[in-house]
Amino acid sequence: MATAGSAGGALQTGQRVGSALGIAAVGSVFLAQVGPDGWATAYDHGLLVSVAFVLAGLIVALADVGTTRRGRKRTQEYVDAGRAEA
Repeated sequence: MATAGSAGGALQTGQRVGSALGIAAVGSVFLAQVGPDGWATAYDHGLLVSVAFVLAGLIVALADVGTTRRGRKRTQEYVDAGRAEA
């Protein structure tokens, strides 16, 4: 628990950096697409960028969950092997 504060700080920093980058990217796409067609086209393009970010985050999260589960199984195998030897 000694590193809980550091972990929380790192998590919040990552969230804030991600928010800033996401807002900048979606805003840039939105403002670049505003033209004679009006706001509807720009909104559509900005929404597509937002959906792409959400899907990328989902893929990373699912990959992390899969990796964590495999790591737990290996740890439990080592614990069980240690008990059998003792």
